[in-house]
Amino acid sequence: MHGVDSVSNSVPVDYKLGELLLEFGIVSREQMEQGLKISSFTAMPLGKTLTLLGLVPQNIVQSVVEAQSMLRDQIIDVEQAKDAISSMKLNSWSFAEALLEVGVNKTHVSSCRLGELLQEANCIDKKQLEFGLTISDNSGLPLGQVLVQLDRISDDFLRLSLALQRELRAGHVPRERVIDRLQKGDTPETTANSIPDNLLTRVKLGELFVQAGLVNSDDMEKAVKVAKMNEQLLGQYLVNAGTIPEEVVSLALAFQSMLWKSQFCLESACQILKEAQDKSISPFEFLRQRGMIDPESNKIGFGEFMRLGGYLTQDKFDVLVNRLEEDPHLSNFVMRHLEGGGEMVDMVKRALDNQSMSRVMLLEALREDRKIIETASVLYELYQSGKLTLSQALVQFTVKRSGAEVAINLGQ
Repeated sequence: MHGVDSVSNSVPVDYKLGELLLEFGIVSREQMEQGLKISSFTAMPLGKTLTLLGLVPQNIVQSVVEAQSMLRDQIIDVEQAKDAISSMKLNSWSFAEALLEVGVNKTHVSSCRLGELLQEANCIDKKQLEFGLTISDNSGLPLGQVLVQLDRISDDFLRLSLALQRELRAGHVPRERVIDRLQKGDTPETTANSIPDNLLTRVKLGELFVQAGLVNSDDMEKAVKVAKMNEQLLGQYLVNAGTIPEEVVSLALAFQSMLWKSQFCLESACQILKEAQDKSISPFEFLRQRGMIDPESNKIGFGEFMRLGGYLTQDKFDVLVNRLEEDPHLSNFVMRHLEGGGEMVDMVKRALDNQSMSRVMLLEALREDRKIIETASVLYELYQSGKLTLSQALVQFTVKRSGAEVAINLGQ
């Protein structure tokens, strides 16, 4: 436990969020299993899932996540964290106030949080960090993943940053060394604990096509240079040049993610890319036909997308139901297109699972949010077609919905 005593053997060394929530008595085992199941289906973080299910208030999840970070940084021990969370709930305090009650002033201690390390290394500035944290809070996605989606840092740099963060927390490298390495940028280099190369690199898109035999190495090298000169993504250039079909590029991008997560092997990915080269179907349909993807567990409905994106809150849902009850024409439309009747609340829930129907229903009932709903519909289509991952679609939706991309120029 890195020198920190635990009050229970149920909390593992890496302080997983789920185990901490159980240890602190915030959720039951049954609630945790429900959250984990939905989290695995949607690829959303567990804390966000539990909040969306209405099982844990958002401020409690955020406080436990903060406690998790402080535990990993050895700033507090499990008993202090548990007492602080209990005091927070009992007295309606903030987590900072509850920490003071147990004798910890977090303003006087240095943490190893990713955002703080990146800001200290001048990789991002204060406004960019605040913006990233806002998007992270709204979408439930980790800050590092949000910064990658917003093109503030690269995948390789994120992996390096997380590896250095782990080294710092383990006491294997001083903070000054971590900041120095982050300031140097993406150049691969081992840390004091000799981080394996596979933590810092991954198979690049061009390499994947070459190893699959779809393009020879000389042509790929030329394509990389031309794409860079034209400021294009390699996949976009290969599609525009007619070298690789768009469906195969999308499939290769999906494989990159699976390879990175060690969910697939390189040899199988190359073999499937060869077979997919002559097929004119979507990458996800191709994977489903091979039994590699369960369509029920890897796609979410439009209504769930709106909920995960932070738009369809319980208050917004109540407004939607009320307006349908007040509008006979709209309520009749919903009833005509649903099998069976029922209470309006149940019918609205069922209607939200149908994209075309839910889109019409939302546009008519919530006309003041027309732009938001249209944006969600477009991003959801891109997610369904495999052109965006769920994380990418949710981040973009959160940015568009908040209007923050207008308020803050991240590139400056």
